[in-house]
Amino acid sequence: MNSIKRKKSTLLVCLGLVLALMLTTLVPTASMEVQAAKKVTTKKVTTKKVTTNYNWRKAPTVKIGTTKVTAKRAKHSYGKEKNIVMPGFIKFKAPKAGTYQFTISNLARKGNDKGYTKIALVCPHPECKYLEIPQNVDPLTYTAGEVVFWTGAGSANSIWPDKYLKVKTKGGKSSTLCLATEIHSHEEIMKEAYLTSRTATVKLSKGQVVYMGFRNYTTNTCTLKIKKK
Repeated sequence: MNSIKRKKSTLLVCLGLVLALMLTTLVPTASMEVQAAKKVTTKKVTTKKVTTNYNWRKAPTVKIGTTKVTAKRAKHSYGKEKNIVMPGFIKFKAPKAGTYQFTISNLARKGNDKGYTKIALVCPHPECKYLEIPQNVDPLTYTAGEVVFWTGAGSANSIWPDKYLKVKTKGGKSSTLCLATEIHSHEEIMKEAYLTSRTATVKLSKGQVVYMGFRNYTTNTCTLKIKKK
């Protein structure tokens, strides 16, 4: 009987040791899993910011993704030349050959720039037109402008790049996207229409540079999204 009791007690001790070993191996694993879970963090998506430059050769570069653009009010003369609307520029260089999509939206007046109560534009671009503020719109909050697409290196003394770049947009092909804080309800969706959001699609070769000239009547901000299709 005594030998049987000793065997039982020995067996219980062995079982206790086995359980203790199992706990010591499991607990660190669980704590390691908790620590690993704490280290997993969500990557924050940041929006880049740029400000246009009147000198297209010094234009800041934007890349694929989302950029908040501060577009300075367009100058209405350049050097000795008069009656020329000088836009502020940004540029994009295609990393690969392919079709790219540019979407510009969220146009807003920046700060206390009062702009004009009636907008009249004088420039050499063939697609420019006169624009009046729609009825029942507050002229102190309304703003409008165009984004003109260029490409090419330009000559030594040129005030903008070589040539206009035609892009596909609603209503047809154009080198100008017209935007406003309010839609002109009387206008059809044509390439010349002023809309709150505009999308341009264009094929680019690898390394081709696209210059975007922001021709605003006030200092504005907007959102630019670029993606490769």
